Amino acid sequence: MQCANKGCRKVLAREGMAAHISHCAKQKVPCQECGRKVHRECFEEHAAFICLNVRISCPLGCGTNLPRLYLTLHLGKCSGKALKCMVAGCIAIVKQKDVPRHTINAALTHTVLQEGEVQRLRGLMHFQKTKPNWILEEESVLSFRWRRGRWSYIRGPNLFSTEYSCPNGNNGGRI
Repeated sequence: MQCANKGCRKVLAREGMAAHISHCAKQKVPCQECGRKVHRECFEEHAAFICLNVRISCPLGCGTNLPRLYLTLHLGKCSGKALKCMVAGCIAIVKQKDVPRHTINAALTHTVLQEGEVQRLRGLMHFQKTKPNWILEEESVLSFRWRRGRWSYIRGPNLFSTEYSCPNGNNGGRI
Protein backbone atom coordinates (compact mmCIF):
# COMPACT_ATOMS: atom_id res chain seq x y z
CA MET A 1 0.00 0.00 0.00
CA GLN A 2 1.37 3.47 -0.96
CA CYS A 3 1.46 6.41 1.52
CA ALA A 4 -1.52 8.77 1.08
CA ASN A 5 0.59 11.91 1.60
CA LYS A 6 1.14 13.82 -1.63
CA GLY A 7 4.78 13.56 -2.70
CA CYS A 8 5.58 10.49 -0.58
CA ARG A 9 6.22 7.38 -2.66
CA LYS A 10 6.74 4.98 0.24
CA VAL A 11 5.00 1.62 -0.19
CA LEU A 12 4.34 -0.29 3.03
CA ALA A 13 2.20 -3.07 4.38
CA ARG A 14 -1.12 -1.92 5.82
CA GLU A 15 0.05 -2.68 9.39
CA GLY A 16 3.09 -0.35 9.11
CA MET A 17 1.21 2.54 7.49
CA ALA A 18 0.01 4.16 10.78
CA ALA A 19 3.56 4.29 12.14
CA HIS A 20 4.85 5.74 8.86
CA ILE A 21 2.13 8.42 8.69
CA SER A 22 3.06 9.66 12.19
CA HIS A 23 6.65 10.33 10.98
CA CYS A 24 6.17 10.93 7.22
CA ALA A 25 8.08 14.00 5.99
CA LYS A 26 5.28 14.82 3.54
CA GLN A 27 2.58 14.76 6.26
CA LYS A 28 1.05 18.22 6.80
CA VAL A 29 0.97 19.28 10.44
CA PRO A 30 -0.62 22.46 11.84
CA CYS A 31 1.64 25.22 13.14
CA GLN A 32 0.80 25.95 16.79
CA GLU A 33 1.38 29.70 16.26
CA CYS A 34 -0.48 30.48 13.02
CA GLY A 35 -2.56 27.36 12.36
CA ARG A 36 -1.17 26.94 8.84
CA LYS A 37 -0.63 23.34 7.71
CA VAL A 38 3.01 22.76 6.80
CA HIS A 39 4.85 19.64 5.59
CA ARG A 40 6.69 18.05 8.50
CA GLU A 41 9.99 18.30 6.54
CA CYS A 42 9.54 22.11 6.25
CA PHE A 43 8.24 22.73 9.75
CA GLU A 44 11.53 23.85 11.33
CA GLU A 45 12.15 26.32 8.49
CA HIS A 46 8.57 27.61 8.81
CA ALA A 47 8.95 28.21 12.54
CA ALA A 48 12.43 29.74 12.24
CA PHE A 49 11.92 32.06 9.24
CA ILE A 50 8.39 32.14 7.83
CA CYS A 51 5.69 32.04 10.53
CA LEU A 52 4.57 35.59 11.26
CA ASN A 53 3.14 34.74 14.69
CA VAL A 54 6.32 33.25 16.17
CA ARG A 55 7.72 35.55 18.85
CA ILE A 56 11.28 36.70 18.22
CA SER A 57 13.73 39.00 19.99
CA CYS A 58 14.57 42.36 18.44
CA PRO A 59 17.70 41.91 16.27
CA LEU A 60 18.98 45.34 17.39
CA GLY A 61 19.27 44.11 20.97
CA CYS A 62 16.76 46.39 22.72
CA GLY A 63 15.31 43.37 24.57
CA THR A 64 11.82 43.53 23.06
CA ASN A 65 10.17 40.17 22.30
CA LEU A 66 7.44 40.45 19.66
CA PRO A 67 5.69 38.51 16.88
CA ARG A 68 7.67 38.49 13.63
CA LEU A 69 4.65 40.20 12.00
CA TYR A 70 5.40 43.42 13.92
CA LEU A 71 9.18 43.43 13.50
CA THR A 72 9.28 45.97 10.65
CA LEU A 73 7.09 48.40 12.58
CA HIS A 74 9.21 47.95 15.68
CA LEU A 75 12.53 48.54 13.87
CA GLY A 76 11.33 51.98 12.76
CA LYS A 77 11.04 53.16 16.38
CA CYS A 78 13.44 50.82 18.18
CA SER A 79 15.70 52.45 20.77
CA GLY A 80 18.56 50.32 19.42
CA LYS A 81 18.30 51.82 15.92
CA ALA A 82 21.44 53.62 14.74
CA LEU A 83 20.99 57.28 13.80
CA LYS A 84 23.34 59.82 12.26
CA CYS A 85 23.70 62.94 14.37
CA MET A 86 21.42 65.71 13.05
CA VAL A 87 24.03 68.46 13.49
CA ALA A 88 25.54 69.41 10.12
CA GLY A 89 29.16 68.28 10.01
CA CYS A 90 28.94 65.85 12.94
CA ILE A 91 29.76 62.36 11.70
CA ALA A 92 28.68 60.50 14.86
CA ILE A 93 26.34 57.54 14.50
CA VAL A 94 24.67 56.61 17.79
CA LYS A 95 21.82 54.42 18.96
CA GLN A 96 18.52 56.24 19.27
CA LYS A 97 18.53 55.73 23.03
CA ASP A 98 21.99 57.36 23.26
CA VAL A 99 21.15 60.54 21.30
CA PRO A 100 20.52 62.70 24.42
CA ARG A 101 23.85 61.61 25.94
CA HIS A 102 25.67 62.31 22.64
CA THR A 103 24.04 65.74 22.41
CA ILE A 104 25.32 66.66 25.89
CA ASN A 105 28.80 65.14 25.43
CA ALA A 106 29.34 66.77 22.01
CA ALA A 107 27.79 70.17 22.85
CA LEU A 108 31.05 72.11 22.42
CA THR A 109 31.86 70.38 19.12
CA HIS A 110 28.29 70.95 17.90
CA THR A 111 28.58 74.67 18.74
CA VAL A 112 31.73 74.98 16.61
CA LEU A 113 30.14 73.00 13.74
CA GLN A 114 26.97 75.09 13.85
CA GLU A 115 28.98 78.34 13.80
CA GLY A 116 30.82 77.06 10.72
CA GLU A 117 27.49 76.22 9.08
CA VAL A 118 26.15 79.71 9.85
CA GLN A 119 29.24 81.24 8.22
CA ARG A 120 28.85 78.99 5.18
CA LEU A 121 25.20 79.99 4.77
CA ARG A 122 26.05 83.68 5.19
CA GLY A 123 28.61 83.32 2.41
CA LEU A 124 26.02 81.68 0.17
CA MET A 125 23.54 84.46 0.86
CA HIS A 126 26.17 87.10 0.11
CA PHE A 127 27.12 85.36 -3.12
CA GLN A 128 23.45 85.19 -4.17
CA LYS A 129 23.19 88.97 -3.74
CA THR A 130 26.42 89.71 -5.59
CA LYS A 131 26.86 86.81 -7.97
CA PRO A 132 28.21 87.83 -11.36
CA ASN A 133 26.37 87.19 -14.57
CA TRP A 134 28.84 85.11 -16.62
CA ILE A 135 28.45 85.24 -20.39
CA LEU A 136 30.21 82.92 -22.84
CA GLU A 137 31.70 84.78 -25.80
CA GLU A 138 32.97 82.68 -28.67
CA GLU A 139 36.08 84.05 -30.33
CA SER A 140 36.53 81.23 -32.80
CA VAL A 141 35.59 77.61 -33.12
CA LEU A 142 38.62 76.53 -31.08
CA SER A 143 38.68 79.31 -28.49
CA PHE A 144 36.36 81.02 -26.07
CA ARG A 145 36.55 83.23 -23.02
CA TRP A 146 34.28 84.07 -20.14
CA ARG A 147 33.26 87.69 -19.59
CA ARG A 148 31.71 88.82 -16.37
CA GLY A 149 28.58 90.98 -16.43
CA ARG A 150 27.19 93.17 -13.61
CA TRP A 151 30.59 94.63 -12.64
CA SER A 152 29.05 97.18 -10.31
CA TYR A 153 27.94 94.56 -7.77
CA ILE A 154 31.35 93.00 -7.25
CA ARG A 155 34.17 94.52 -5.30
CA GLY A 156 37.54 93.01 -4.73
CA PRO A 157 40.27 91.47 -6.90
CA ASN A 158 39.67 90.53 -10.50
CA LEU A 159 37.73 87.34 -10.93
CA PHE A 160 39.44 86.27 -14.14
CA SER A 161 42.85 84.99 -15.02
CA THR A 162 44.87 85.52 -18.16
CA GLU A 163 46.59 82.14 -17.78
CA TYR A 164 45.25 78.69 -17.27
CA SER A 165 46.80 75.34 -17.97
CA CYS A 166 45.29 71.92 -17.50
CA PRO A 167 47.17 69.21 -15.62
CA ASN A 168 47.69 67.38 -18.94
CA GLY A 169 49.58 70.36 -20.43
CA ASN A 170 46.68 71.71 -22.50
CA ASN A 171 46.47 75.51 -22.39
CA GLY A 172 42.79 75.62 -21.53
CA GLY A 173 41.34 75.59 -25.03
CA ARG A 174 43.25 78.55 -26.47
CA ILE A 175 45.40 77.95 -29.50
